[in-house]
Amino acid sequence: HRDLHSFPTRRSSDLIDLQLAKYFFATNTPFRHLEHPEFKKLMQILRPGYENPNRRTLATDLLDMAHVSLMSQCKRQFDRETVTLAMDGWSNVHNDPIICVTIMNSNGQYALVSIVDPSGHPHTAEYLQNFAKLEITKCEEEFKVRVSAIVTDNAANVTKMR
Repeated sequence: HRDLHSFPTRRSSDLIDLQLAKYFFATNTPFRHLEHPEFKKLMQILRPGYENPNRRTLATDLLDMAHVSLMSQCKRQFDRETVTLAMDGWSNVHNDPIICVTIMNSNGQYALVSIVDPSGHPHTAEYLQNFAKLEITKCEEEFKVRVSAIVTDNAANVTKMR
């Protein structure tokens, strides 16, 4: 995984690729737009000789680099902050269970920490308590924060977990 600043040569095309990827991810733009003739013309007008990445590169290498870059930014943003951890569970469109964990500081800045598929684990209070402890440790180690509170819903198993 490479961060924006760890490109060996930091060629301008590498920086353009990464920023282009961030745009596609942030706006949920379909990757096939990279191959649209009008998009290619636009890129040639803006940067003659530039060859934009293909869909596969966007979905693999550039996604990894954008993730590393964003996580580095979040870690700098939250460094040594006291935060609130929010934890909630629900089902996705395929009815698979999901648990989402975020942190938020007193300025209202937030970051996604984890999205976990707890399939195969009963959603007991004990399981959720162990899960919460692991996520607190993860936040404190990876983001260098102090978790001072947890926000959850009032489902029976979560109430018992607390």
